[in-house]
Amino acid sequence: KAFKSDLDSANESFNRLNISTNSIVFCRNQYNKTSLNIAKNTGFTSFRGNEKSFLHKPRKKHSPFLRILRLIDTYHDVFGSFFSQATLDESGLINVRSSRFYRPYTSYYVLEENKGFHLWLHPHNFGRNLSKNISSLEIILRHFRLLNQRHGMRSLNMNELAKSKL
Repeated sequence: KAFKSDLDSANESFNRLNISTNSIVFCRNQYNKTSLNIAKNTGFTSFRGNEKSFLHKPRKKHSPFLRILRLIDTYHDVFGSFFSQATLDESGLINVRSSRFYRPYTSYYVLEENKGFHLWLHPHNFGRNLSKNISSLEIILRHFRLLNQRHGMRSLNMNELAKSKL
């Protein structure tokens, strides 16, 4: 009940600013069937789901061992492909699975036909070494521009992707 109330309040605030909210990112990527159904009934059409790996399955507590494995997988792709495709969840929402959390001052490569790469970040992580982190992100954006020009790669927000899947 509190979650639905929070979503309703947030939507009212955004509506006053003429902003429509269609996609939701759950805090710490923790969600369940109930929260997805509430989001759907509140008007959301998509959510950021977790990577398709046992490492990223929602749990109440993450052991230090699992956290170390996730960190290793971030840099070395040990536990399967990080490419994703948006899919229709049983809740009726489009699941836009995350691919990789952008860790500043790292780089990634991406291009696989008919697959997506959902890059996400927390802007506050850019605080240290700001110029190096911005430079690193610029490299990724220049690479995206090249992939866009050569292969038609597109940049979509979660709402645009969800609309293309409905």
